[in-house]
Amino acid sequence: MAHGRKTGGRRAGVPNKRSEELLEILQRLNCNPTEGLALIGNGDYICTVCLGAKKLKYRRRDDGELFFDPEGKLMDCLNCFGSGREQIPIGLQLKAFAELQQYVFPKRKAIDVNDRRDDGKGDFTLVDLVATIRKLDL
Repeated sequence: MAHGRKTGGRRAGVPNKRSEELLEILQRLNCNPTEGLALIGNGDYICTVCLGAKKLKYRRRDDGELFFDPEGKLMDCLNCFGSGREQIPIGLQLKAFAELQQYVFPKRKAIDVNDRRDDGKGDFTLVDLVATIRKLDL
């Protein structure tokens, strides 16, 4: 700031190299994290096993265990139980909503209210105000 104003460097509002690189990667992968969080929060995330098809082909092993086999019998997906959507625990849904909420409703700064003046600043304290109101007999 040689002349009392900014004379060089990156202009305001221009993303830095790392942010630009991250945005390019997300775009290349066709990934939208906000949309993903919203889908998880709503419990509307497509099953990652059957990809929403609801059914897959399974076969039983000798021990009775089911396993995926393209030549097997068509059955409800064992991951989503035939719903086509991931079974998302409520705790994870709440966490997704909490992450998204901070972009919709900004966090408020906590304000500490004291009835005594510790730092000597300010015109009056809450105690002074109450005493003044009592004197006025309002």
